[in-house]
Amino acid sequence: MNFQTLPQALNSSKYLDMAFGEAKKQANMLQKRGSKEAMEKKKCFRRLRISEKVLCAHLTTLLEKYPKFDELPDFYLELAAITIDIDSLKKGLSTVSWAIKKIEELTNMYANKAHISEKPTEVWKAYYGRVSSVLKRLDKHLYVIEQSRKTLKSYPDIKENYTVCLAGFPNAGKSTLLSKITSAKPEIKAYAFTTKSLNMGYFETYFHKVQVIDTPGTLNRLNNMNNIEKQAYLAMKHCANLLVYVFDPTYDTNKQLKLLETLEELKLPIILYVTKTDLAKPEIDMEYISSPQTLKKELGTRFKSYLSKNPTSS
Repeated sequence: MNFQTLPQALNSSKYLDMAFGEAKKQANMLQKRGSKEAMEKKKCFRRLRISEKVLCAHLTTLLEKYPKFDELPDFYLELAAITIDIDSLKKGLSTVSWAIKKIEELTNMYANKAHISEKPTEVWKAYYGRVSSVLKRLDKHLYVIEQSRKTLKSYPDIKENYTVCLAGFPNAGKSTLLSKITSAKPEIKAYAFTTKSLNMGYFETYFHKVQVIDTPGTLNRLNNMNNIEKQAYLAMKHCANLLVYVFDPTYDTNKQLKLLETLEELKLPIILYVTKTDLAKPEIDMEYISSPQTLKKELGTRFKSYLSKNPTSS
């Protein structure tokens, strides 16, 4: 799911400036026909309708682009629950919906007044004040929507493909492995905590794309994770079909085995992959893979087995 297209929520002043500015422009483009009084009524009517059109278009876009949280996949729903105030966002969007209806109601009311009034300019001024008041009531809600948008845009775009998550401690070699088994080009540096978000890559096998997620170095502290580590944990919990545990033989073995035990609680199949074997021998008594080519072949075999059990999956 991609949240990159969420529209920016502006403040009331900017929406009003755009709407009333366009309304004035369109009114001034009317051809002069009939009496002065008739022209004033036409201009007033045009300004009312253009203001309504511009304001409602912007506000409706906000409503239509934001997801219905009750319909989100579990990964995004749980991620949203820990990174934004969903109730406040829902309230903000509900208030936007109210504002749209109120603007339409006011426009219809003042359009009728403009047809019969001898002072259409006064009608416009009254409408301007009422609509401005409605928009200004939105400001605190628009702020909540905009702050939520900034957070939602940081969410990874995880597809509903068969998914492999690379897990392990910082600087274990997960990003390097991702670049070798997929076409992804993640940032790779020789110090810990380089990965600051979920990197994703894909490779094709048996005419399907397998999604591989490089999770940020998740330390063994499930009760004290930062937001990036929470993303990694939720990706493994809700999206992964299989984990590849990347083991670094140059780092503390006991700590890595303890994290491995924690990840086993997810009840997912795990492949042990050992990096840096040219620098140190792994002090573990388990079967493992140390070649990217061998790992990719094993992932293909696992995926083939998955397809045989789930023939309708993609």
